[in-house]
Amino acid sequence: MDEKIAHLTFVQGVINRMAANSFLVKGWTIALVAALLAIAADKMTLSYVAIILVPVLLFWWLDAFYLQQETLYRKLYEVVALKENKDIDFSMRAEGFKSQIEPFKDIVLSKSVLPFYVVILGLLIVMYIRA
Repeated sequence: MDEKIAHLTFVQGVINRMAANSFLVKGWTIALVAALLAIAADKMTLSYVAIILVPVLLFWWLDAFYLQQETLYRKLYEVVALKENKDIDFSMRAEGFKSQIEPFKDIVLSKSVLPFYVVILGLLIVMYIRA
């Protein structure tokens, strides 16, 4: 049983890191957008909005990637939890579960990612219109 607990602990550690990374990406997105909007509060142009938009879209993709990885490792956790102790091999490969989770585009548009970035994009649009 010790092997199973150790393996589950390793997988849980990866799950925790992916969740923390997703949280950090959201924090960096807010910090970056706030800083860039503060710099150009009165002189907002379409080119400046495009400059802000590029990192926001990259952070959106990165956030969805971490959520996808977290989901894959949750599937691995479920598989390891069902294994017999003698079958524990300490494998950390979760790529084989991609067919069992939702496609990446659905993760990008999921309720845990989409609202956050839509609000930021809406803020950029409002700031551009008001300028």
